[in-house]
Amino acid sequence: MKRLIAAVSALVFRSIGLCAAGLVVVSWLILTERASAQASIFYVIPGEVEQGEIEFEFLNGIDLGDTEHGEERSVHEIAIGYGITDYWKLTGAFDVVNPAGESAEIEAVEIENLFLLPGVNVEENGFALGLFAQLDIKTDGGLSEGALAIGPVYRTDIGLVAFTGNLFVEMPFAEEEDTGLYYATQFIYPVTEQFGIGVENFGIFREGEHGHDRHVMGPALFWDLDLGNGHILEPKLGVLFGLNDEAPDAALSFNLVYKIGQE
Repeated sequence: MKRLIAAVSALVFRSIGLCAAGLVVVSWLILTERASAQASIFYVIPGEVEQGEIEFEFLNGIDLGDTEHGEERSVHEIAIGYGITDYWKLTGAFDVVNPAGESAEIEAVEIENLFLLPGVNVEENGFALGLFAQLDIKTDGGLSEGALAIGPVYRTDIGLVAFTGNLFVEMPFAEEEDTGLYYATQFIYPVTEQFGIGVENFGIFREGEHGHDRHVMGPALFWDLDLGNGHILEPKLGVLFGLNDEAPDAALSFNLVYKIGQE
């Protein structure tokens, strides 16, 4: 079994590497001149919870455009989640930022809760609906410089395409920051049982003196690999392109989710 898992893992990461190289090359070919923007994590909150499942998340966002000194060249999040019930998942995470020309540092600690509507799921009802809440605590400034994000999570199937949507109100605690409306959408078409292709879209509307709208969209590749004994590996690789001047020219998104569930 160990040899099988090792062989599957090697094959997966080899294919991910080849796909990453291809997506990066494509992104550089179609870059346009825009103002530089800081890197972000691109992750759609899924509308699913499994009781007793432990989930490890390694989320990465890399700015592929020109990054000025001190701006975030890449952002990384490490998280651990646990399905307390079949409708409530609790997650703890911390964010690491990597500014250009400076040392990487832990920027924030996050506490996340996902509550799904009990007894409602895609298999039986055709959709899943939930409420997501995230408390962001900055390492420099604490809660007074943090934020609260809260809003609905929706999941359904449109024919063979799996659709997930997030819509969150982000309320910073700092007086100089403005409230924002964050959204994320994800469409996945299954090519095989373990591989899919899709499109993701992320953005935020932030009004006020300090507000800047940012919107990105791009293709992504998805894997759903059953390693046996309740172990699931879900890599995602995508390239997001800026849709307005405040967004990055292009960003690479590589997320790796490892689940340990009950057999």
